[in-house]
Amino acid sequence: MSQSTALPPRPEVPLQYPLLALHVIFGSVAMVTAPFQVWPWLRNSRPKVHRRIGLVYYFGGVIPSGILAIPTAVFVSAGQSLRMALFTLGVLWLFTTYVGFRAALQGRYDDHRRWMVRNVALTTSIITARLMFMANFFGIQMLAPDTYPADARWTFTEAYSAGIWGGLVVHLIIAEWISLRPRRRARRATRTSVTTG
Repeated sequence: MSQSTALPPRPEVPLQYPLLALHVIFGSVAMVTAPFQVWPWLRNSRPKVHRRIGLVYYFGGVIPSGILAIPTAVFVSAGQSLRMALFTLGVLWLFTTYVGFRAALQGRYDDHRRWMVRNVALTTSIITARLMFMANFFGIQMLAPDTYPADARWTFTEAYSAGIWGGLVVHLIIAEWISLRPRRRARRATRTSVTTG
């Protein structure tokens, strides 16, 4: 990928690059610890370890990275669609963190699990977003070059925006499917017991 397609920091915002770097560092902590938060075996057999890793996930990863995601989104130099995609992701990330953590403190562990599935889905959505970005930038550009103008930077920013929105939507759909699965099982069990009874 050529240098002309990159998104350089805005010279009038000297804090942009340090904020982005910190966002990535804290986000990496969240990415590494996220799988342990939704690992049923660890949660059920080692609840203290689950809680300790959860505190690292919250306070060393998601919360600082989520807060830094807001100015990172606002300062991005790639158009309003990408700005809103990153801003929406950051706000939802912080909201699900707050609601999930609050549910745990109140002992509402079923609610906590559901909100943490959504939260981890948002944490890991950036992986799918990168794959969708590459599919847009390389695949669609080769298969349907007439859909993009010749401007490489415009192509890059449009593909990046589509990747972020796509990753966000796909992961939230998967999270809702996982979160609602116990309720579907309970309804099936109720119907079966009524039928057999």
